[in-house]
Amino acid sequence: MKGIRQKFSNLNNAYTKAINKRYHRTGSLFEHPFKRIEIKSNAQLRYLVYYIHHGFCEHFPDYPWSSYLTIVSPKTTRLNRNEVLHWFKNKTNFEKFHTQDQIERFDELNIDSPQL
Repeated sequence: MKGIRQKFSNLNNAYTKAINKRYHRTGSLFEHPFKRIEIKSNAQLRYLVYYIHHGFCEHFPDYPWSSYLTIVSPKTTRLNRNEVLHWFKNKTNFEKFHTQDQIERFDELNIDSPQL
């Protein structure tokens, strides 16, 4: 786990340095406190995918940086679409999961609920 943390730390640091250099600025790019949680189950991972797709705008397919449309599209992508769909068992469950108003309906899809 320490190796993964170090890789993300290196990624964040490199990204911050590149942005600061490009825009002639200094300092942190992220608001403090920057929180991280350890993902301990597949259910948490699925919930976080849902949260990322829904958490930034009212109509998530319109959000230009969402991977949702790439995941449901048949077009070639570098995104590991099959792995993401496997987390939800299949594409139908992935789409149903994202169209539900309440995340509490895991049982309908035969998917275990997250322990946050």
